[in-house]
Parts: sequence; C-alpha cells; structure tokens
Amino acid sequence: MSGFRDTETDCRCKEVIPLKKFMTYIKRQWILVWIFLAAIGIASTVTFARYIEENNRAKRVAANVAGAGQPFDSNYLTDDAPLINNIPFPSDTVGVCPVEIKIWNYNRANAQKTYKGLFTYDLIAQLVDSRGEQLVSGTLGAYQIGISSDGGSSFSYFTSYDETNGYYMLVQDDRAFTANASGKYEPTEHAYILRFPSVFLTDEPGIYVKLTATPSDTEKLSPISAIIGVKKQEATLSRVWEGRFNEDTSQTSYDSFNYVISGSGEANITFSWRSDYLQMNSYNLTDHGFSATSTTRTENSETAHWNTITFRANSNDSYNNLGDVTTEGKSRYDFQLYMTTQLKELLDTVMNQNGATYEDYWNQVNEFVEFSSAPVTGE
Repeated sequence: MSGFRDTETDCRCKEVIPLKKFMTYIKRQWILVWIFLAAIGIASTVTFARYIEENNRAKRVAANVAGAGQPFDSNYLTDDAPLINNIPFPSDTVGVCPVEIKIWNYNRANAQKTYKGLFTYDLIAQLVDSRGEQLVSGTLGAYQIGISSDGGSSFSYFTSYDETNGYYMLVQDDRAFTANASGKYEPTEHAYILRFPSVFLTDEPGIYVKLTATPSDTEKLSPISAIIGVKKQEATLSRVWEGRFNEDTSQTSYDSFNYVISGSGEANITFSWRSDYLQMNSYNLTDHGFSATSTTRTENSETAHWNTITFRANSNDSYNNLGDVTTEGKSRYDFQLYMTTQLKELLDTVMNQNGATYEDYWNQVNEFVEFSSAPVTGE
C-alpha cells in the first residue's frame, strides 16, 4: 500500500502549488501591482471625464444648432431671451408707425427647412416697459396701440387691464400652418401689423409690445418672442444699422453664437469675422445670396485669417410705376458663427485668470468680429 499513489490528490497538489507561488509573488511585488492598478484607474477616470466633457459639448452644440435652426421663426421673434427692438421712424411721421411682423414655418437661415406636418400656434401680445415687465394699470392712458392679422384691414387695440397679465391680448388662437392642395408642406408666412401712434417718437412713453408665439409641438419647437417699440430715426442713416451678438452675456457656455445685423434705412454694410476663431454657417450665406472674401493680416506678429461680406441693406420696400412692391425691405440679418477649438482654448485661458468676468469673455469674442455701415452714396 505504501507504493500506491492517489492520482486525484496528486493532481490537486499540482494545481495548488502554482497558486501559492503566485500569491507569494503578489505579496512581494505589491507596490508594483498597486501602481499598475492605480494607473488603470486614473486612465479610466480621465477617459470618462473626457467622454463627459465631449458629450456635454456635443449637447451644447446640438442645442444651439437646434435652437437657431428650428422651422418656426420670424423676422423679429426669436427663441432667445427677447431683446428690445426699437424700430426707427422719421421724425416727421404722421399718424401711426406700422411694424410688419412675419412668422414662418421655416427658419430664416434655410427657407427650405419647413416643418413637415401640421402644427398650430397661439400668438399673445402684452404691453411691457423697457425692462420687459408688464405695465401697471393706467400707464397706457389714451395711447392706441393695435395689431392686425389681416393685412391692415382691421385692428384690435389694447384697452382693458387684467390684474394677472396687465394689458394683454390673445391675437391668434391655434393658427395653423397647413399643407397645400397636394398635401405638401411648403414655406409659408403669416403676416401681422403692429401699429404704434406716431406721437411715441416725441413723447417717448417707454411702452413696448411683447409678442410671444407658442407652438403646439413643444417637443420639437420652442416658443419665439420679441419686444417691439419705435423710436425717432437718427439723421445719419449709418447710425441706425448695428451688429451685435444676440446672446445672454451673463453666460459663457457657448459653442456657437448668433450674430444679428439690424436697422432701418439704406446703407452699405461690411461684416468681417476672424475665420481661424469663428466659422460661418454656410446656410446663412447662401440664404442671403452672399459670398465671403478671404484676407490675411498680421496682428501682434501673428498671421490672422479674416472673411468679409459686403452688401446693400435696405429696410424700405421698392415699388414699380404701378405702385406694386418689387423688392421687399429687410431690416434684419441673422448669422450663426461656430466657435473653433482654437477660440475655445483661448476663452478657457481668459476665464481661468484670477478675477476674470463675463465682460472679459465677451470683450475677447468681440475682438474677432468687425462691423461697419456707411450711408449710400448720394444721400
């Protein structure tokens, strides 16, 4: 019996011995093992952090693009925080100051991008002050401010006061963008006329109309709004056209910017942007029929690349001898500028400085755009 070998026991022993040796090796080399596992953990954390950052950046880009390109738009109303649009009129205007408001089932940057389906919207109007807050009772006085949805044949006027909403008016209820006879959804425009008394140009009562259009499809479309007022036109037309970023300047979480050129009268406009920091949405150029020219400059001993567009802006309609409108005036041009990686890194550097403010951020962004307007020759 002493020569008999338990094969099963012997096999188990051969399996256990290498495991013991391995554990002994692990104990002796525990520092190297710890460093190896820590390195894997750090790499995983960095990778995950980068994923989150890129994912959030992608979401911000998608949000900006979606907001700026939704197929529910207007010549004045936008889905951004509403800013005051003071529409200038000549000081000798008599009677009323009409402002034409247009609402579309497409986006101004791409007229072919229509909403593919039936949808409706409500349009409400409210009187507000220069801060966008509703007027207090009695502020309207004898002023008559009206709005028309039938081309000016009839107007509804602000009269009664509601304790909750102030001077408030439901202009349209469930107005629809419908398909044509063949069932196709084509670019469609709904026009309204907002009418202020011309005495506003001299009285300057500080009364504005806030318009808000709320779509039925709130999952795909955002409400759009604007605050409209009138003011006396400056003597020099070049002063009534301006270019600005239409963004909340108390924020810095942007990957793209909306730049608005707006005004009244006729002027030659020049708009430039530094193309190594900002890139123009190509739809904006094709939609307006613009083409950009490229130039190279030397700035602070560095080569800087700029793109420029020039165009004649005219907010007034042109007419033929029969009195028919041949060319509609345009008082607003919208452009979307995408931030390059180079600009993002620069802005990160600016905001990482001690004491950096939002103003520092926007001052830097404004360094990379240039705007100018000049009166048309002969005026």
